[in-house]
Amino acid sequence: MNHSTYTTFNNSAEVFVAFGAVSHLINDKGEGCWVWFHSGKCIHVKETFEDVSADLADYLETLK
Repeated sequence: MNHSTYTTFNNSAEVFVAFGAVSHLINDKGEGCWVWFHSGKCIHVKETFEDVSADLADYLETLK
């Protein structure tokens, strides 16, 4: 899997995330997590840090 669809925190819009563009993730202490991109932009999604990081880890495993 090289992409996934998540739900934005503020307006519940679906967003397509290409994992090749992801720089890092930050766990939100309250709810959801922040997805940071190589461009320096970020989005706040409703999915948990654990779920998004598992998806990203699966992608990174395909690169080996």
